[in-house]
Amino acid sequence: MKNTDSQSEAEILRQKVEELLKRKSEAKILELIEELAFQNEEKAKRADELLIANKELVFQNEEKAKRANELLIANKELTFEQENLRKIASLVPGVIYQYRLWPDGTSCFPYASEAIKEIYQVSPDEVREDASKVFANLHPDDLAGAEASIQASAKDLTPWQHEFRVKFKDGRIRSLYGNALPQREADGSVLWHGFVIDITGRKQNEEALKQSEQRFKALVEWSPSAALVHHEMKIVYVNPAAVKLFGANSEQDLVGTPVLRWHHPDYHQIVRERIRRASEKGIAAPMIESRYFKLDGTVMDLEVQGIPIIYNELPSILATFNDVTQRRRAEEKMMQVSIRLELAARAGGVGIWDYDIVSNVLLWDEQMFALYGITRKDFIGVYEAWQNGVHPDDKERGDKEIQMAIRGEKEFDTEFRVVWPDSTIRNIRALATVQRDDSGNALRMIGTNWDITELRKAEKEKLDDSESRYRSIFQ
Repeated sequence: MKNTDSQSEAEILRQKVEELLKRKSEAKILELIEELAFQNEEKAKRADELLIANKELVFQNEEKAKRANELLIANKELTFEQENLRKIASLVPGVIYQYRLWPDGTSCFPYASEAIKEIYQVSPDEVREDASKVFANLHPDDLAGAEASIQASAKDLTPWQHEFRVKFKDGRIRSLYGNALPQREADGSVLWHGFVIDITGRKQNEEALKQSEQRFKALVEWSPSAALVHHEMKIVYVNPAAVKLFGANSEQDLVGTPVLRWHHPDYHQIVRERIRRASEKGIAAPMIESRYFKLDGTVMDLEVQGIPIIYNELPSILATFNDVTQRRRAEEKMMQVSIRLELAARAGGVGIWDYDIVSNVLLWDEQMFALYGITRKDFIGVYEAWQNGVHPDDKERGDKEIQMAIRGEKEFDTEFRVVWPDSTIRNIRALATVQRDDSGNALRMIGTNWDITELRKAEKEKLDDSESRYRSIFQ
């Protein structure tokens, strides 16, 4: 009996021990499950964060790709614009350039037309980062003056107008004239936009005139160009052309008056300095543009140059003038137009057009509207707008020649008639060049038009006259 009880107690004890172990094991398992659940939550949270970061990275990459594409397009457009400027600049005498002066005194030519090779005997690439090769070719006697004039222009942001010489390795000496407008940049540098032309021929003429006072006296009186002589800032002689130019009744209206009386006040300081230099150094004052008053107060723009001479045994200055009032007014009006169109208009007075073949956008300058007898508001700016102005008998041929030029089959070099809104018919001469991409696809046409109506009329009249004489002989 006792045995049985002992076994029963042992069984109960064993069961209790197993129960206790079971409970501890479940608690441990529950604890492990809770810890695993926590870890899974952390992993899920981290996965969400990585997903968000990945999306942001994808967005940034898309933005970078978009920006890269925009930069590529902008670079192509800039390349086309630079090519246009290069072609138009090639029509202009002298070199067109940008010149930058850095605060540390170094300088460069960010842009220069191909004519710089002729003017300075250097290539655009050689001076794009460093202008020293240009200054190395300046005449030693003129180098300091040229540098001083640049510094003065940079300091006051006044127009740079300077005459100087270059001396090349082969011994040749050429005289140059430069004209540029400065602007201060955000980085502290000064950037000039301007041109330099060769005036060697003009300087040689000035020197010849200076060496022959008697010849001067004989020529100047009957010269069609206005001229006057002043001594100690007072006019002592004027020729008939100057009397007419200044709107005077006779030379007595001008002789004896102060030189500055006829100069616009904005130019008084420049005039004084030019006269001082010419008088003290005995060298010609270079040609510049200046503003003057007529007798009635009207303002006029003149090109003027001063040459030291001896007049009535007194050291004096001979000033000669070219009236550029109309030209100056035209230039001021064109200042609102792109520089490349302005230069082209000066070169020939022809109409300039730019046709974007891909977008079918046609741009005209003001001269084109005059050639076609319409105004800007009547122009819709597409290819069909040009066709609308062409004579019906010439329209098909003109269109065909343009398409052939676009396909590269021939140059666009033709003439046709246009019909104005009032039915006036004019003869037009046309030239154009086609721009293409690297694959040879036509992108743009840039061309010129000019009126040859009078030429064709003269040819016809001559032909009619010949036919008339021929008939009169054999009738």
